[in-house]
Amino acid sequence: MYPPDANFYGTVFGGIILQMVDKAAAVCAMRHCGQACVTVAMDRVEFLVPINVGDLVIVEAQINYAGKSSMEIGVRRLRRTVDQRHAQAH
Repeated sequence: MYPPDANFYGTVFGGIILQMVDKAAAVCAMRHCGQACVTVAMDRVEFLVPINVGDLVIVEAQINYAGKSSMEIGVRRLRRTVDQRHAQAH
């Protein structure tokens, strides 16, 4: 993550992470149905560990349910610090 994405403490704004989550879910949904999709709601978001400037954030999305006119997309965020070998799920 980069300095413009962070507050004075060096941690990334939650809105930046939500934007990444929404984009990943949209790409997943559009690839599945082949047309434009919109986000109607998010069930739950928890920020358990801060993400700092310099950390790598990996966002993975998958379809949990697909109906005729709606889908549920699950999104997982992973944080990897510069000195870390394995990503941590958040």
